[in-house]
Amino acid sequence: MSAHGWWENVDCKAAKAVVTIQLQRKNRAGLWFDIGTEGKKTVYSGGGSAHRANSRYVCVNTTSGQFRAWVDVDVVDVVDAPNSTYSSAFTLSCG
Repeated sequence: MSAHGWWENVDCKAAKAVVTIQLQRKNRAGLWFDIGTEGKKTVYSGGGSAHRANSRYVCVNTTSGQFRAWVDVDVVDVVDAPNSTYSSAFTLSCG
């Protein structure tokens, strides 16, 4: 499983941002926990293969589960809020 995170520059003078992305899985208690690798990369705006960070998780069985990804963007040399964005939850057979 793989998730990609990037940023879009709307009206900022900054050229780059540090993009961090992490896959998560929901446990039986309903809590989300990090899985796989955390991706972190300093990139230009716009996405695409050269301008994004990646998080990966190797499936170990076919047990169905709920997954999501969170992304945090820290624009270089700009003070911003420490909040993250979460994807919608999705179900996969990827224990």
